[in-house]
Amino acid sequence: MGTRRRVVVSVVIAATLSATAAVGSASASPVRNDTFKHATVISSLPFNTTLDTTRATVDQTDEQAATTCGVNGQVTLSASVWYAFTPATDQTVVVDSSGYEVGLGVFTGTPDNFSAFLCATSGGEFPALAGQTYYIDVISLSGHGGTLKLSVTGNSTPVGPSSKAQCKKGGWGSFAQFKNQGGCVRSVKPAK
Repeated sequence: MGTRRRVVVSVVIAATLSATAAVGSASASPVRNDTFKHATVISSLPFNTTLDTTRATVDQTDEQAATTCGVNGQVTLSASVWYAFTPATDQTVVVDSSGYEVGLGVFTGTPDNFSAFLCATSGGEFPALAGQTYYIDVISLSGHGGTLKLSVTGNSTPVGPSSKAQCKKGGWGSFAQFKNQGGCVRSVKPAK
């Protein structure tokens, strides 16, 4: 009878340990956009998200991004997540984050050949060209992640006049960036 009881208890303990291990390994998985390769695609703006980054990691691509921004080795990098945005029109893109101490980098190119468009803490803006993919790396500077709140918005870049004739007789009013006809005329590059 004592042997049977030990077997039943052993089976229950083994089942509990297996279930705990399964739950533990599932919760230890990094977030989906933890790497450049799995960047979350931002299909339209405005874009807002809240994400738990405590299980995000740092890899060689994050190190290359930090080097491109000139900060590698100066701060402790952790909990990196990636986003990708390809605008349909030229625009100024504004990136804002909160939740913990964050570093932001916006890059074009590939990890071996990044070009930086923005290197900042918490947020900033950059000019984005239609059809160009911009990669946003959000990384913790505090040694751990947390609850990241990320907002990405855009403002279309105003189109300028292509000729002085477009500025005449009040036509300058069609271009929001000009306060008067003279400013509009001065913006038109003389034909060569």
